[in-house]
Amino acid sequence: MTASKVNRKKNFHPSTIVGVDSDFQALLLIKKKWNKTLFPAIRKALIAKALNHCSMSKGHKIYAYLITDNQIVLVLHKRDKEIQEFLEWFQHYFHEEQKHYLEREDNRSFLFGKNKTHHDEKAIKHLHSHFECKMIYDTAVLANILSAEPWRGENENPFIDGLAKEIAKTPYCSVWDYQGAISPVHVTVTKKWIDYENINN
Repeated sequence: MTASKVNRKKNFHPSTIVGVDSDFQALLLIKKKWNKTLFPAIRKALIAKALNHCSMSKGHKIYAYLITDNQIVLVLHKRDKEIQEFLEWFQHYFHEEQKHYLEREDNRSFLFGKNKTHHDEKAIKHLHSHFECKMIYDTAVLANILSAEPWRGENENPFIDGLAKEIAKTPYCSVWDYQGAISPVHVTVTKKWIDYENINN
């Protein structure tokens, strides 16, 4: 890390955040249509479990995130092939979590004498969710809201405005980790992924 970059990390003010550091990448995963088998609250919980598998089992670090009904925002490191590998494992684990959840629901229905839902293998395969993945480049406000730094500038990006509103009503966001609490997803709490303006210049 260069001396100037170290200086930016040590001397910062909330209004001087430039965005996500160049060694990291902000990603947006979009899923417009979901299989209606799972309720949104259950789906978010399973997404969180899949992300934790990637973090705890495969060693991939998640520096910031947000899970909404149709989108997932992630900040990951740009190491060689790491992002692609992370996304592949996430898809795998999310499919497995959905499958296991439906199998447990079938068993629970049987134990309590209810009609079994009979989620056969064909139906389960349809749960495999392919997300549309986009890079996020306008990251100044994003870095602020996902790291719990107050934003004092102006923002005219409706996407970011939408994320800010989601954060206010969901536990599935890294803002809680950066405020000293624990969110459902294991987050590597550090400000190394944030790029700060050098206020001494």
